[in-house]
Formats: sequence, structure tokens, C-alpha cells
Amino acid sequence: MRTNRFFNFIFFVFLISTTFSAQAQSNKAYTVGEKLTYRVYYNSFITGNVTAGEATFEISEAHLEHVNKPVLKIHVDGQSKGAFNWFFKVHDTFTSYIDEEQQTPYLFVRRTKEGKYFKNEDSYFYHENGY
Repeated sequence: MRTNRFFNFIFFVFLISTTFSAQAQSNKAYTVGEKLTYRVYYNSFITGNVTAGEATFEISEAHLEHVNKPVLKIHVDGQSKGAFNWFFKVHDTFTSYIDEEQQTPYLFVRRTKEGKYFKNEDSYFYHENGY
């Protein structure tokens, strides 16, 4: 009998903890207007650190026509710099549009140019339809 109560108690605690963890969490990882810039280096014992490229992350507010909610635009731009453009030119752009409250994606846009390779891709997410 005591064992049964113990397992019921454990099950109840598990049920309550999963219910509260499934609720919408507030975003504290990033804010609108935040911009981060990273330099990418190539390190060689002959030349030392050589700047190979730069990547920029930027967060802003945006509007999507098929969504009637405020969305965040997370834009990432990466490109090669200097002498690396002679060997292998890179210019990649990734943009995500996400729900400001639930942090779920609505649209992902990819524009990739790496040497002779290129790819343009738009991915739409329709959560109400299960996509």
C-alpha cells in the first residue's frame, strides 16, 4: 500500500513538472537591436592569424504578410574577406522569422554563395496545419 502511494506521488510530481515546463518561457537569450560581429581567422605557423571572414548576427522586429503577430527577424550574414576572396569567395545569408512569444519559426530564408556553389532556399512553417 505504501509503495502504491509512493508511485502515485512520484507520478503526480512528474505530471506537474512537465505541465509547467510546457508553458511558454520568456526569452532572456537575446533582445531586439542586438548585433554581434565575429571575425573568422585562419591560423598558420607561417603567417599567424589571418582574417578569413566575418559573420554578423542581427535581431530586429519585422512583419510577415501571412502572420498577424509580432515576429523577430534573426539575420546572419557571413562573408570571406581579403585574400581569401581570391581562393574561395563566400557570401552566405540566413534569415529566420520567429514568433516573438513562443519562439517558433515561421520562415527561414537561405542565400548561399560559396565559390561556384550557390543555393537559394525558402522554408515556410505552418504550425496550425502541422507543418
